[in-house]
This record gives sequence, C-alpha cells and structure tokens, in this order.
Amino acid sequence: MGQMTFNADACPSNSYSESNHDKYRLETISPYVDWKLDSLGKKVTVNYNYIHVIDKINQNFDSSTAHNFSNSNNDYSYIVNTLSADLNLPFTWLNFELGGKYSHFRTNNVSEFGSRNGFLYKETVTAFYADVNRMFGSFYAKAGLRYEHTNDDGITLEGLSVSNKYDHWFPFAEISYNPSDNHSFALSYSKRIDDLL
Repeated sequence: MGQMTFNADACPSNSYSESNHDKYRLETISPYVDWKLDSLGKKVTVNYNYIHVIDKINQNFDSSTAHNFSNSNNDYSYIVNTLSADLNLPFTWLNFELGGKYSHFRTNNVSEFGSRNGFLYKETVTAFYADVNRMFGSFYAKAGLRYEHTNDDGITLEGLSVSNKYDHWFPFAEISYNPSDNHSFALSYSKRIDDLL
C-alpha cells in the first residue's frame, strides 16, 4: 500500500498518483483420524483437507493530463475440499484394501482494466479403489481397480459456459521379486491420465 506523486519541472503539466490495496487471506483445516480395529493391523483412516484463499489487488491511477489512466482491480479466490477414507484389512493369506476420495475445487476470478473480465470454475472428482496384495516368499503381487467420476462446470461474465462429465476406470497390477536386500526386480501395469488427481 502506498502513495506516490511527482511534478517534474521538465513536464509541469503532468501529475501522477497511484494507490494500491492488497488483501490476502489463507485458511486451512486438516483433521486426520486413524482407527485401529485389531492387533493384526486392520484399520480405518479418514482425512479431510480444506483450503480457502482470497487474493485481491486494487490499483487506482490518476493523471492531471487529458489522458487519464484506468483503474486495475483483480479479485481471485479458490476453495478446495477433499475427503478420503481408506480401509486396510490384512489377513494371514491375503491383504485387502479399499477406499474412496471426494474432491471439490471452486475458483472465482474477476479482473478489471478498462473492461471487466472473469470466470467461475468448479470441478468435482469422486473416486473409489480396491486392491489385493500378498507376499509369496521373495515374491510380492498386487492387483486392483480404481474408478473416477469427474464433473466440471465453468462460466464467464459474458455468459459463455462449458460443462463436462466423464468416467474412468484404472486397472493396475504389480509383481516383484526380491532375492536379497541388494537386488529387486519388478513388473507393473497401470492405466492413467495426465490430469489424474
């Protein structure tokens, strides 16, 4: 935040002033719970994350000349909510894992410099997974499946909008061989996309 003026003798007809107002706020919440179901390692894990960011930058320009400067205002904010739950069930003959995750992202952007522009964007991702794994002496094997449903919506101040819904299945498998502490061999397969969360 500041104030600046000048009136140089070389151009006495000009004067210029600038005032800035910046506002930034960050809020976060991250509770974590881990429930042990028995002494064998069975447990339930629940994790929640909340992030809220507000960033405002306002600049005001004034000139005594006929060519007045414009105002510049930029408002940016976003909210992220994620909730995940995982269940781990180890047995003597097999280990079983399953879980789910919900993620919601929302951002609002408005900028003004002569003209006003902005957009609102929301994205929701719901995911579930399940896998099994087991040790066979020096061998380790794991296989599972993950499902994701994504829903995103966006709209501009001019009224232009876009909306998408899509589903994805992601199988994965892994097998590894560990003959000693210094040697390990593994072969794995997985399907993924670039913007996978």
